[in-house]
Amino acid sequence: MSKTLSSTVAEAWDTLDTVARLADAITWDDGSDSLSAMQCAQSCTAARDLLPLPPAGAPAPTPRPADGAAGLAPYVEQLRSTARALAALHPAAPGTAVQLAEAAAEALAAVRER
Repeated sequence: MSKTLSSTVAEAWDTLDTVARLADAITWDDGSDSLSAMQCAQSCTAARDLLPLPPAGAPAPTPRPADGAAGLAPYVEQLRSTARALAALHPAAPGTAVQLAEAAAEALAAVRER
């Protein structure tokens, strides 16, 4: 795998892992749509599991977003950016990982829409 391809896939894996843990952590928070949070976590985990493990490194700490929809906006954008990056790698990236990352972004965006 080329360095660019390898680093892009590793960054995608890290983003998906971090946001999955974030979604798990906010599932039962007041003001969160628990079902959407669980859908986000499941989609992130499923997409991450389709990618190879990063060659090195440690997991990033689980972030604690600010309250409200604005607190999740940066993570929604990270997921959308990850989906675009994976799509740009085609055919190296499984299409399903792209679809799952997109689904995770939509589910996370809905967590605090109310």
